[in-house]
Amino acid sequence: MKTIFLQDENYVYTEFKYTSFDEIINEITSRKMEFGDHATIGDHAKIGYSATIGDHAKIGYSATIGDHATIVDLATIGNHAKIGNHATISDHATIGNHATIGNHAKIGNHAKIGDHVKIGNHAKIGYSSKIGYHATIGNHAKIGNHAKIGDHAKIGNDVKLIIGFYISGTNHTVTYTGNNTLSIGCYNKTIEEWEVEFKEIGKNNNYSESNILEYEKYILLAKQFANIEI
Repeated sequence: MKTIFLQDENYVYTEFKYTSFDEIINEITSRKMEFGDHATIGDHAKIGYSATIGDHAKIGYSATIGDHATIVDLATIGNHAKIGNHATISDHATIGNHATIGNHAKIGNHAKIGDHVKIGNHAKIGYSSKIGYHATIGNHAKIGNHAKIGDHAKIGNDVKLIIGFYISGTNHTVTYTGNNTLSIGCYNKTIEEWEVEFKEIGKNNNYSESNILEYEKYILLAKQFANIEI
C-alpha cells in the first residue's frame, strides 16, 4: 500500500492510502484535480487542491504541488521539491530535488532547475534555461530563454536577465535569441558559421566594406551573449 497527501478546499492535507492506480485516479477526480495519462506520483507526495498533472509527468517522493499548480506533460518534479500555488511547470521541464518554486512562478519548456534551487514568487524562467545547484532567483525576476545560471548564483528581486537582442542594422535586421544561432536578414546560422562566412555573404548581398564591418560587430556581440553564464 502506498501513501499520498491530497489537499482539500480548506487547504488541509489529508493522507490517502491506495493499492491500485485506479483508486488514486478516482480520488483525484473527486477533488477536482486533473491527472494525465501515464503520470506517476511518488510516495508521500502532496498534491494541492485543483492542481493539474500532465501526461507522462513525474512527481517525486515527498514532493509538494501547490493549489491550482500546473505540471505540464513530460515535466519532472524531483524528490522533496516544492511547487507553489498557481505555479506552472512547462513541458519537458525538470525541477531538481529539494528545489522550491514560488507561487505564480513559471518555468519554461525544457528548462532545467538544479537541486536545492529557490525560485521566487512570480518569477519566470525562460525556455531551455539552466539554473545551477543551490542558486536563488528572486521574486518577479525574469530569466530569458537559453540562459545559464551557475551553481550558488543569486539573482535579486525584479531582475530581468537579457540574453538576446534585436538590432535594426543599416542593411538588415539582426536577431539573437539564444541557442548560439544568429539571424541576419533571411539568413539563419550559428555564430561559428557567421564568423567564417559573413564577408562572403555580405559581398553577395551588395554590402559595402563599412557595412560588412558593422555586421561583424553584431556577430561579435552575439558571441558575447552566447557565452553569458552567471
